[in-house]
Amino acid sequence: MNILIKLRNHFFEEVTEEIEKKHSEERKIILKQVGFVLLFSIAIFIVAYPIT
Repeated sequence: MNILIKLRNHFFEEVTEEIEKKHSEERKIILKQVGFVLLFSIAIFIVAYPIT
C-alpha cells in the first residue's frame, strides 16, 4: 500500500511540473505580445504626435 502512495505522489508531481511548464510558457508568450503592443503603441504615438 505504501508503494502505491509513493507512485501516486510521484505521478502527481510530474503532472504538476508539466502544468507549471505550460503555464510559464504561456505567460512568456503573453508578455511578449503585450510588450509588442506597447512598443507599437508608443511608435504610433511618436509618429502621430508631431502631426497634430
